[in-house]
Amino acid sequence: MKKGKKKYIIIIIILIIYLLLMYVFIGRDNLKDSKNKTTLIVGNNTVWSYSNKKWHNVKDSNEISTFDWEKFSVSVDGKKLGKKYLVFSDKWYLFDNNKKAVNYVGKLFAYKSNNNMNLLDFEINPITDFTYVNEVLSNLNISTLDFAVSNIVSVDFDNDGVDEDFYIISNSFITDPIPDKYFSIVFMVKDNNIYLLYNNTNIKDVYSGCIPYIDAFINVDKDSIHEVVISCDKYSIQGSIDMLYKYNDNRFHILIYNNN
Repeated sequence: MKKGKKKYIIIIIILIIYLLLMYVFIGRDNLKDSKNKTTLIVGNNTVWSYSNKKWHNVKDSNEISTFDWEKFSVSVDGKKLGKKYLVFSDKWYLFDNNKKAVNYVGKLFAYKSNNNMNLLDFEINPITDFTYVNEVLSNLNISTLDFAVSNIVSVDFDNDGVDEDFYIISNSFITDPIPDKYFSIVFMVKDNNIYLLYNNTNIKDVYSGCIPYIDAFINVDKDSIHEVVISCDKYSIQGSIDMLYKYNDNRFHILIYNNN
């Protein structure tokens, strides 16, 4: 075999090996993700679908009706209820395997996917140590003694064996006394560092704010870090702002939010 031809064959073999390795380490995961089809339901006014690596707000009533009598994995206020049938008519109604109504009180979160996703249980507790809260408010030039909500959720959302603390604070809807500045803030503390998620300090009056809370920690793309679903309830019957956050590069990014 001529030396030039032998060299050409060696280059081809190296290229084939390189392409196979790229597929094993990168292409296979991308192919799996491109086939991932997921539906998330947040409360009664938000449905998100994920397919072909893109998020979409589902608003068409005909499309929403296709989920009637479909089985979803359900949680309410962070507590798993298992798989239930869902039907929508002014709100989402739950039914068990025998299609008998299941009553629930609290904020519904439901999902279904062809990808085996993991949903974390969590508990919401009142904040007892306001050290980090005071630091965040001080950095934002906010001083307050009154909170409409001041809660904390401790959960290992990034699977590092150590719980992270998610703080939820707001003085929205407080009227006595009227604060100098209204705010709604959600932030995480990890390794004594503070990471902001939802931060609204541009609230004009008591009626334009919202009360934030955490709906779910769910692993949509099956990496080591869970996404975080946060809602912020508006005044009276105005609905809520619902947001899906992803944590990477040491900060949180919004993947999708409802735009009602």
